[in-house]
Amino acid sequence: MARPNDFITFQICNEPIVVVHGDDGKLRAFSNVCRHRGMLIAEGRGNKSRLVCPYHNWSYDSRGRLAGAPGIAEREDFDRAACRLPEFACTVWLGFVFVSLAANPLPLAPQLVELEAAVRPYHLEQMSLRYLANETWDTNWKCLMENFMEGYHLTPLHRDTLHP
Repeated sequence: MARPNDFITFQICNEPIVVVHGDDGKLRAFSNVCRHRGMLIAEGRGNKSRLVCPYHNWSYDSRGRLAGAPGIAEREDFDRAACRLPEFACTVWLGFVFVSLAANPLPLAPQLVELEAAVRPYHLEQMSLRYLANETWDTNWKCLMENFMEGYHLTPLHRDTLHP
């Protein structure tokens, strides 16, 4: 179950994204880049009340607002309220989270209406993530995919583990 301040990071078309479950219950997608010097502000997933840039410790709250800028005094030429993480359109559809980089994306649900009848019976919105891993395999991806798509090789190749 998602909790306030849960976050997860990923990329869309080389754009670093952080999706945060806000303290107000709303899911939001932001640029995962500090407004000060362009560093990534979050990695992986977790739960933090503030996303803090590791370079100069600028911090942002779960609504993308600048929460702290150490060493930056009040200045007439810097509006803290206007300094916030760029926000992207974020929609939850049947348990799936969709993020769009488009300035004004069309509503998602009407575009998926024909798919809804096939997906809804699985109640994916009731499921939760239990395990997530990123792995890099030094292999030929075509051979890897072919091996995972057919089980014909299992008995002869894995005889000791499958048929002791």
